Amino acid sequence: MKHAQTADAVVFAGLPSSSDFSILLIQRGHPPYKHLWALPGGFIDEGEAPQAAFVRELAEETHLQINEQDSHIFPLSIRQKKGRDPRGHTVTYPFLIWLPERCQIQAGDDARAAQWVKLQEIPELAFDHGAIICEALSLFYQGLPTQNLELIKQTGFGYKLDNYEEVIFYGGTFNPWHDGHMACIKLCLEEVKGKNSKLIILPDNNPQKKNDEELLLRCSWEHYKNIQIQLLNYPQIWHYPGFIGKEEGNPTYYWLKETKELLPHTKCSLLMGDDSFKNIFSWIEVDKLLNILDSLYIAPRHLDSESLKNKITEVQTKAPQLNIIVLGDHSFRHLSSTQIRAELKKDKD
Repeated sequence: MKHAQTADAVVFAGLPSSSDFSILLIQRGHPPYKHLWALPGGFIDEGEAPQAAFVRELAEETHLQINEQDSHIFPLSIRQKKGRDPRGHTVTYPFLIWLPERCQIQAGDDARAAQWVKLQEIPELAFDHGAIICEALSLFYQGLPTQNLELIKQTGFGYKLDNYEEVIFYGGTFNPWHDGHMACIKLCLEEVKGKNSKLIILPDNNPQKKNDEELLLRCSWEHYKNIQIQLLNYPQIWHYPGFIGKEEGNPTYYWLKETKELLPHTKCSLLMGDDSFKNIFSWIEVDKLLNILDSLYIAPRHLDSESLKNKITEVQTKAPQLNIIVLGDHSFRHLSSTQIRAELKKDKD
C-alpha cells in the first residue's frame, strides 16, 4: 500500500541537567494542527534519503544548518501507526541531534514560528510528536534498553542506575493519575527507607488494552509532564519516558531482561497492585520474568488476605528465590484508572 513519508527533527540544546535544556519547535502555519507546535520536519522527496530530508527540512523551517558528515545524528523509532496523521497513512523517520548551546534560528517555509522551548514549558504538540520527544529523552537512561552511550558521552550526561543496590520499577498506564498511585509509591518508599534503592515510574500506553485508544490519541508529552508534576516533591523518584507512545506491545520480560544484562550487579524489582499480582501468570514469559526478578512489592487493592497468601505460595513455587513484600494498607485501594476513564467517557457521551 502506498503511503507518504516524512522526516522529523528532535533538536536538543544545552546540558540535560540544566533548567535551560531546550528543544527546537516550530508553530505550524497550515492544517492539520494549524497554529499548534510541532517538531520541525516535512515530506520526503521522491528518491531522497530520510536523513537527507531531515537535514533539508530542518534548514527550510528553522534556518538551522546541519552537516550530515560532521554531526552526530541518532535515528529514533519509525512511526507508522494508523491515525497518527489525519491526512492519511504517513510513515515518519525521526532523528535526534544535540547541540552544546542554543543557536540563532528563524522560521521559514510553512513554519509560522520557530522557537527554543525549555522542556518543562513544552505545550501540547501536533501529531504524535510528544511520543517522539519522550523516546528521545529515554536515550539518556543508562541501564534501560533505550540507552545510547554515544549520546551520553557526547553530552556528558546520563541517568545512571548502576549506582544503586536495587532499582524498583512501577509500571502502569497512570491515565489518569490518582491518589491510589501515590499511596502505592509512599508505601514502597517507606518499605525501602534507608536503603540504597531507586524507584522508577514507567508510564506505558499498554497497547494490549483496547480501551486505551483515547490515551493513544492524546499528546504523550502532556501525559508525561502531568506525572512529573505529581511527583515534584519526590526527588528520589525518576520517571522514565521511553515507553509512552510506543506503537508496539511492550512485554515486561523483554525490556527487564535487557536491563538485567546492562545492570548485572543491581537488584531489579517490581512494584504492583495485588490485582496485577493476581493475574501475573497471564503475563508473557512469566516463568522467565519471575526468575530474573529479585523482589515484588505488592500494594493492596482488591484481594482478601487468604487469596493473597495463596497467590504468594503459588508464585514462590515457580520462583523460590523471589522475595515478595506485601505493603501496608491504604485508603485509596478502590480507585482504578480504567474505571475512572470509563466514567469520564460515559459522562462525555
